[in-house]
Amino acid sequence: MGDLDLAAIGERLRAVRGRLTQSAFAERLGIERKTVGRYEAGERAPDALALLRLMTEFGADPAWVLTGSGPGPQMTEDERELIALYRTAPLAGKMAAVGALQGAVGASQPKAKQVFHGEVGQVVEGGLKNTKPVTFNVGGRKKKGE
Repeated sequence: MGDLDLAAIGERLRAVRGRLTQSAFAERLGIERKTVGRYEAGERAPDALALLRLMTEFGADPAWVLTGSGPGPQMTEDERELIALYRTAPLAGKMAAVGALQGAVGASQPKAKQVFHGEVGQVVEGGLKNTKPVTFNVGGRKKKGE
């Protein structure tokens, strides 16, 4: 096996760190900020414990960190932060977060529009989550005696 490219390891660790400060990143890994700086400067490679914590805290495959081969980090720092906040939130907060995300996703989706012609002359707009056909009975003839 060849020598490790410490500069490339540093680049990959910067990618994993994302927008976290070196201090915050170091705290999550249980190491000194100076150590993160040395990793990122290409002065040294992370040890086994740091690689384990990179995997458990950030989902970074140790083989990818060291060699660049294999799956890279699966989530951005924003996604990791969202998950961390979600895990510590009370149930009402989790429900509100899911609702807000569903609303945001739904707002970006084109809305269904159905135009009815003839005697009805109605326009119905909005999305339907039901996958089964939906029938609307609108108007019609009055029954005898009404």
